[in-house]
Parts: sequence; structure tokens; C-alpha cells
Amino acid sequence: MKTRVQTRSRNSSKTEEALKLWRIEESSSGFTLYDFAELAAATGDFSDENLLGKGGFGPVYKAS
Repeated sequence: MKTRVQTRSRNSSKTEEALKLWRIEESSSGFTLYDFAELAAATGDFSDENLLGKGGFGPVYKAS
């Protein structure tokens, strides 16, 4: 049980570190990072009306 808690703690710490790096990279690059809620809102919850097609990595949606 102790190992599981330590692993979660390490994973959480690694996640926090990754998020910090992303924020730094976002501020110094021309790219913007969006979270899932922002993408869902911009695409009408990934509605079929906003589906443009399918790309190599999955469906492509129009955002507004």
C-alpha cells in the first residue's frame, strides 16, 4: 500500500512539472494550449455539425 501512495505522489509531482514546462513553452512560442473543456465548448461538444472530416490522428472539428 505504501508503494502505491509513493507512486501516486511521484506521478502527481511529474504531472505538475510537465504542466509547468508546458506553461513556459506556451508563453515563449506561437502555440496556444487548450484544455478539454475549452475544446468542447469551441466545437459545440464535438457535434457532428462541426465535424470537418477525419485526419491521421482522428476526427477534425471546426471551432467557433
